[in-house]
Amino acid sequence: MSERFGDPVPEKPEAVSEYEQVVGKGAWYDEGGCLLALVAAGGATYASVERVPAAYAALLLAPLVIWLWVLAVRRWSRMAPLETEARTFVRGLLDAQERGAALPELSPQLEQLLTSERNERRYRRWKEARKRR
Repeated sequence: MSERFGDPVPEKPEAVSEYEQVVGKGAWYDEGGCLLALVAAGGATYASVERVPAAYAALLLAPLVIWLWVLAVRRWSRMAPLETEARTFVRGLLDAQERGAALPELSPQLEQLLTSERNERRYRRWKEARKRR
């Protein structure tokens, strides 16, 4: 699968392999942090409106919320360059496919990116064709 043998399909970089391994892991940080933030805010609101001081205990969830959001930000900062590399690889695959090359078997994660990039290219072509009219 290398270009020196005349095959236009690019080889998969190490960053793309790492992207495939970590793309679905840790996504619950965002949802969990948001849910806990809502619970803490709801408890504090209930405590102030109903005058139930014990409900202020919901604010004890705030450090956990902050911790989860820090994890989510760290995950995002790790994933952003990996996703960029994966999208570049997928664009190379699409270019090779347009030149007539057969694509290798892709992981579900890369298959999603490939479908997304393919749809984006179709939309751009449609938009360009519409402008010409």
